[in-house]
This record gives sequence, C-alpha cells and structure tokens, in this order.
Amino acid sequence: MRVARVSACVVTDPALSCRAFRTGRVGFSANRWIGMISGRRVSLADMGRPGVSLLPHERVAARLTGNHIRDGKAYEGYLYVTSKRLVYVPWSAAQFRGAVPFDISLAEVTGADTAPRGTNWRDGSWRRRLRVTKSSGDTELFVVWRVRHAIGLVERARQGVGIG
Repeated sequence: MRVARVSACVVTDPALSCRAFRTGRVGFSANRWIGMISGRRVSLADMGRPGVSLLPHERVAARLTGNHIRDGKAYEGYLYVTSKRLVYVPWSAAQFRGAVPFDISLAEVTGADTAPRGTNWRDGSWRRRLRVTKSSGDTELFVVWRVRHAIGLVERARQGVGIG
C-alpha cells in the first residue's frame, strides 16, 4: 500500500480533495482511505464522516458513489444497498448545498430500472440513471456508474427480503 505524507492539507471528505488524493498517492485499506498527516496515519472514517447506522440484523451489501437527483439538481453522495433498505448519505459539500440524507425500506421499493435519457446536463439525464420506484408511485433517481450492476444489487436485495 502506498501512503502519502500530507502536511498542508487535511482531507475530511472524498468530494474535497488535496493534491495527494488527486495524484493517487493515497492508500486504500480495509474499505477506508488512509493518508498521513504530520506522520500519523488517519482514516476518513475517524474524522467525523457520517456513516450508515444499521438496524438490528442488517448488513451492507454495497456502497455506490453517485448523485441523487432532486428538484432538477444533482447532489453527490453514497447510496448504500443494505439487506433491509436503501440509504442515501450525501457528502458534506452536497449537504451545504441542500442535500438531505434519507432511506427507503426495501418493502417500499417496487422496482429498479434504467431511467430514459434526457436533454438536461444539470440533472444528469445525459447519462443512464438508476430509477427506484416506490409503492407510492414516487421515483428516486441516482446517477451511478454501472447502472445495470446497481439495478442487480437492488433487485437481489429485494429478493433477499422476500419481495419481487
């Protein structure tokens, strides 16, 4: 593992990076980004980053980096697929711009598919998007890499709960 020595920059959010993170001189170990600050190993998880509070007997199946589309705006964050729900945790920069964390119970999810492409670059509709449909008829849109893989993760999680 390659580890960077960072003294002029303290990175507390993956969305806000310093030169060491951009140049790739940072190690990735045990699902945590590790860097060096003043010769001391630090982890982003230890720097006050919000995580997912799991329910009893719940496990995280996947963490997807993506943008949640709300009111025509894209907000960066993580979409966690757990054994009981989908949890969106925005990055702190997105929270500053108005993003809010939320979760959707898998019992409430009726399907996941690819949303059709649009013409507005601001809402991410030029790209394929993950569309999660709820039992109320509402949809949530997420711009993620590998949309088909994300759809498969959501559908497998729903089948694990006994839905779909």
